[in-house]
Parts: sequence; C-alpha cells; structure tokens
Amino acid sequence: MRKLVTFFTGLALLALMLGLVYLSGAIYTAGHRVSMDTYFFQPNNQSERRIGVPASPDDLSAEQMRDRLIQKYVTEYFYVIPDVNATTLRVKGQTSLRILSAPAVLNAWKQTIGPQLLEMADAKVLRTVYVDTSSISMLKGSDNYWSVPYTLHTWTRPNDLSAAPIVTNGIIHLHILYEPGIRKEIDDISVGEFLERGGDPAAVFKFIVLDATIES
Repeated sequence: MRKLVTFFTGLALLALMLGLVYLSGAIYTAGHRVSMDTYFFQPNNQSERRIGVPASPDDLSAEQMRDRLIQKYVTEYFYVIPDVNATTLRVKGQTSLRILSAPAVLNAWKQTIGPQLLEMADAKVLRTVYVDTSSISMLKGSDNYWSVPYTLHTWTRPNDLSAAPIVTNGIIHLHILYEPGIRKEIDDISVGEFLERGGDPAAVFKFIVLDATIES
C-alpha cells in the first residue's frame, strides 16, 4: 500500500514539475511576443477632410480641378517647414511654384514672400495653409481674377506640443489661365519622365498664375 501511495505521489510531483516548467516557458516568451495594430490617422472629424481613395482627373469637373490647383498654389505660396535647405530650393525656384507661375509673379514672390519664409524656416517655424475651395470666387467684372481666402496656422515654438498656433486670415487675388488637360512637356522633358524624376504632379496641368496680389 505504501509503495502505491509513493508511486502516485511521484506522478503528482512530476505533473506539477512539468506544469511549472510550461508556465515558466510561457512567461519567458510572453515578453518577446509583439503584435502590431494598424490605424489610419484621421486629421479632421469632417468627412471631406478624411483620407480616402485618390480621385482621378476624370472624377472631377474642370471647375473642381481648377479650384484644387488654386488651393495647391496658395499652399505652395505660403507654407513653411523648419528646413532651411528645402526652403532655399523653393526660393531658388526649384519647385512646382516656378512652373505654375508666370516669371513676373515668381520674381515678385522671391523678393517679398521668399525671404520671409527663409527667416521663418531658420527659426524652426512651422506654418500650414488652409484654403476652402468652396470659398473661392471670381472677382466681379474681372476676367479670370479669383479671390481666394486662406487661413495660416503658424507654430513659432518648435517641439512644444502645448504651444498654440498663431492664426492669420487673409485673401489673395490670382489672375489665372487654366485649360483642362495636361502638358505635353515640362522643362523640355516628357510628363512621364518629369514624374519619374519626382516632379510635383500639380505641375503637369495646364495651369498658370499671371498675377498674384495679397489683399491688404
């Protein structure tokens, strides 16, 4: 009888030992288990500001495309990132702003707005631009002169998540020429090659600003 009790006691101890070994192994490997959950960042509660499937030119009317190009142009005109090298390239005319602007408009921007952007970039300032396309309107009695209200959000304190931006509202008047379709060449190269080299897709459209005046 004593041998039988000893046998079952040994089995119980063996089972307990195996259980402890399994539990120890599970605890050890738990720290090495990594799971990743994917989330899409939603920048705004309004549906029109949420990330969605990109629209093709065929999905948009000529008026919608024109307004989006105006929106893009005004953004390029005013935005700032805290990167002096990138801003210097913009001021030198090595971005889409040069292609979308008449020479006189680009030169005026280089002499007035450009230096301000360089100073802001050197001070690590961040500025975003918001243009509501529904607020764009043609000036009365004008020929392709458009009034474009915009809002600038400027953060002057880098790496300070608690800092509130300086909000500035303004209006810029643009004299534009726009024709549906895309250019055949840009800077003497094909549109396809231009895009393959990393060119801004906005520059391929037949859109150019002949005059730009900020309302005082």
